[in-house]
Amino acid sequence: MNTTASSDAGGIARPMTRRQRVVDAATTRGFRLPPRRGEYAVESSIPMVARDGARLLTEHFAPQGRALGTVVMRSPYQRVGVMSEMLGGLFASRGYHVVLQSCRGTFGSDGDYIPGVAEIDDGADTLVWLRKQAWYDGRLAAVGGSALSYSMWAMLMDPPEELVAVAAVASFHDPFAVTHGDGAFALQNNYTVASGMAGQQQRGRIGTLGELLRTNRQGPALAALPVADAAERFVGPASAWYRDIAIRDDPADPYWQAQDATRAVDHLQAPVRLIAGWQDVFLVQTLDEYRRLRDRGTPVALTVGPWTHFEMASRGGRRVFSELVHWVDGQAAGYVERPADDPVAYYITGGGGWRSAPDWPPQTQDQILYLAPGGSLTPTAPTPTAPPVVFTYDPSDPTPTIGGRILSVRAGYQLDSDLARRPDTVALVSTPLREPLEMIGVPEVTLTHRCDNPHFDLWVRISEVRPDGRSRNVTETFRGEPHAGVDGRIWLAMDPAAHRFAAGSRIGLLIGGGSFPRYARNLGTPGSRTEGTELAVSRHVIALAAGASTLSLPVSQLS
Repeated sequence: MNTTASSDAGGIARPMTRRQRVVDAATTRGFRLPPRRGEYAVESSIPMVARDGARLLTEHFAPQGRALGTVVMRSPYQRVGVMSEMLGGLFASRGYHVVLQSCRGTFGSDGDYIPGVAEIDDGADTLVWLRKQAWYDGRLAAVGGSALSYSMWAMLMDPPEELVAVAAVASFHDPFAVTHGDGAFALQNNYTVASGMAGQQQRGRIGTLGELLRTNRQGPALAALPVADAAERFVGPASAWYRDIAIRDDPADPYWQAQDATRAVDHLQAPVRLIAGWQDVFLVQTLDEYRRLRDRGTPVALTVGPWTHFEMASRGGRRVFSELVHWVDGQAAGYVERPADDPVAYYITGGGGWRSAPDWPPQTQDQILYLAPGGSLTPTAPTPTAPPVVFTYDPSDPTPTIGGRILSVRAGYQLDSDLARRPDTVALVSTPLREPLEMIGVPEVTLTHRCDNPHFDLWVRISEVRPDGRSRNVTETFRGEPHAGVDGRIWLAMDPAAHRFAAGSRIGLLIGGGSFPRYARNLGTPGSRTEGTELAVSRHVIALAAGASTLSLPVSQLS
């Protein structure tokens, strides 16, 4: 999609409109934010000129009276409208200059929209431009969520000396990791982005959100082969970049190396607030950022709630937006109501509620359960003669995705009992728990496994099985073409989780050969899974004898 900058050259500041006052009042009340500190004016469609001459249109929210600093956000989404006014007003009405810029190829900014491409250079050019503004006082806060978080990290590749605060929601810094990092193309999430972004300027922010949520209309495109051609076929030429990201599955590819913003995380010194959701698409990346910052001694705070990606601004909005404002206020302006007792806060699903800790993950003890015959998870190892379990994966009828960390209204915690009844999964359950059990951290699965096809994937999920037999997902993992040790064992780390299993419930474990359409199917044939069309089944064998396969749970002592 090639677009050119608006003829509006900016430079004329308009006072707050009645709509902006209503939006400010609603967000202040709805999100329980600190009181507004004053009015602000908006200078619209300022053309920030990048090094290659491209004009990137920028809004400047200017507080009336003494300024407390400047908040910068770079976004591929709508720059003008209620949602943007809400985002800019969060900080402008509390005394901050706010710079909200449209990324290249979106909403009047020159160029083509290609996710990640040019973000590092454009972010650096934005900082150069910012320092030339007469109103800029040299106190900088960087804020971003989802796609805006990547633009933020890209802008901070050479962290500016004047940076005083960073706050990121649903954060990621490595586009390859969220596209191919699990060993297969993240099909559903990337197609959802492609279909949502194409034509967003005509639909607007609400229309784009609606398109993102209409996942029931995606079926034919997600099922189409070859995978790499689906977006251009079903969405159109505005998504031509989709093929590039689908076929490039090597992290050393210069395409991905040029987008990797890990250096920003590894060199940052300013205090950082990270906010994640247990069922958010970018959970693993956000927790990786936390570890990197913590290990270097950079001040970092972490909040993880029981949210999906879309729920972070809805169900989680009150906590998320409040923490963003309080963090910037505390770090940039020194407004701290009281210091937090612990830098980490996390929600224990299953009724455990909010918990705080000095670090993540907290101290736990490993509890081992053995995969055993009869669909059992047992505390004692099976006999040396215990037979294996077997399942067959057929890419023409792939194991379906139910819930989990996807961009969909059907994401998150969902009833998944139907998966246990499928012939292409192995389902195992523990005996009923005599008392509640809290699992906090990263569960691990070790499978002694073999397959008659060298082209295979593994998907494993932990669920909570209620006394009535219904189950709901807790956490899972997927690995495309995993590598086995010399003894045939494959070790899999599950997604981090914090969950309380209720007394009387059972711990369930599901094992399959895929999760479609979250991931592109392993076709079972040589070559690229995103460019191929030929299919072949795979027969999986998991050994159980003498404790060959295990589930390790990080268990917390209940207080």
